[in-house]
Amino acid sequence: MKPDWAAIEYMIGHTLSRLYLMLGTPEEQLEAIERQSGEALASALQLNDPATADMLSEEIKENMERIRSYARELVAVKRSKVVRPDN
Repeated sequence: MKPDWAAIEYMIGHTLSRLYLMLGTPEEQLEAIERQSGEALASALQLNDPATADMLSEEIKENMERIRSYARELVAVKRSKVVRPDN
């Protein structure tokens, strides 16, 4: 992966984490979003050439996984720093 792509992936992951935090997205919903995005990718890449579809799918899936990983890590860090009052 090129260094400039890594920076772009990180910034997308950072933006995604901020969106998750701003919306207060619970952990279970994050998992559902990730599952749905994978399914949407698979259906969007329905090409006449299965080899090309597999290659593109795998490459995009790797990028999406890194982006999701960045976002999840940032969400976990922010949530761990939130001070919650005892009731």
